[in-house]
Amino acid sequence: MRSSAPPLLYVLLISALVPVFSLRAQLPHRIRTDPTAPSATGMPHVDTLWTVGEEDSQRPELVFGWILQIAFDSLGRILVLDGQEAAVRAFTLSGEHVTSVGRKGEGPGEFRLPVLLAVAPDGAVFVYDAGLGRITEYAADLTFIRTFRPTPSVAPRRMLVTEDRVYVSGIMSVDPWRQLAVHVFAREDGTHITSFARLPPTESPTIGRRIGSGRVFPARDGGVWYTQPAPYLVQRYSREGELLVEIERPNDFLPSAEDAYQSHVAEGRLTITSRPHPIAIAIEEFEGGGLLHQVNLMDGRMVVDLFDSTYRLVSSVVGPLPALVTPLGKGLYAIAGGGDDTFPWIGVVRITWPRTGAGIR
Repeated sequence: MRSSAPPLLYVLLISALVPVFSLRAQLPHRIRTDPTAPSATGMPHVDTLWTVGEEDSQRPELVFGWILQIAFDSLGRILVLDGQEAAVRAFTLSGEHVTSVGRKGEGPGEFRLPVLLAVAPDGAVFVYDAGLGRITEYAADLTFIRTFRPTPSVAPRRMLVTEDRVYVSGIMSVDPWRQLAVHVFAREDGTHITSFARLPPTESPTIGRRIGSGRVFPARDGGVWYTQPAPYLVQRYSREGELLVEIERPNDFLPSAEDAYQSHVAEGRLTITSRPHPIAIAIEEFEGGGLLHQVNLMDGRMVVDLFDSTYRLVSSVVGPLPALVTPLGKGLYAIAGGGDDTFPWIGVVRITWPRTGAGIR
């Protein structure tokens, strides 16, 4: 009579393999793309719908100083953070000014050095003040709610706010999180929850601190996307900081950020000088699947890489494209411009991407 119990060797073999399978299920999905060079052919069509901004105007809301960040709020408005004026200005999708909040100072709703802007899923608006080391929260209608301080403090690069958390990419000077790039705080009171993602590898810790972290963007699964300043590395993390996806792209257009910095010691004093260098500036995850990753080449050109839903590189274009500051949906983007020769301005463009199979419309 055949026994219904499996042989002992079979049981031992299965028992040994189960932990291996469980471990593999937790490993991140790592992709190393082909070293496809970006091309000027196949570039998207760009239509500028409107721009606003004036050098000297009787309407101060149209005179910008330092446009640091643009966001799209829950009421369908474009929010512009002006660091020089220490204010947030709201515009309609047609470019009409609605309202402004903030001013120089240290009181409630005032700023010393506002640098980051984020809109939470519930419509609340958050501004990170690097000068005061605190975050100011506004309601969706931009009425002041409160201020709170992330603890420990961070030298910030980008901020993302969810239902209950605040994600800040930047440098924290407190161990054991000194070498990590993304720091998570409780939205309720600013207490530190966890940190994850590595800073770019550098031989010089001093230069590493000067380079700082990359930027963080929302992922559709509730986690975050993180992109390093250089080299080309795009990562997706869960909300708890578990690495889920890592995209590495061999290329010759994005050298190490460390190459752009030089250190000099004279009379016992360390000086670090830098020159413009490429930097990743935008990530967008599309509804139909697919991913956009944009790099500023610092010479007026942009490289835009498009990936399909499996993170396969399907298109790479280079040209004088606008910096895709903020996606507004349906192919619309809010952009900012201006420099040494022109006054600062904001605007909206429509981008029509060629069909690439990346889920882009």
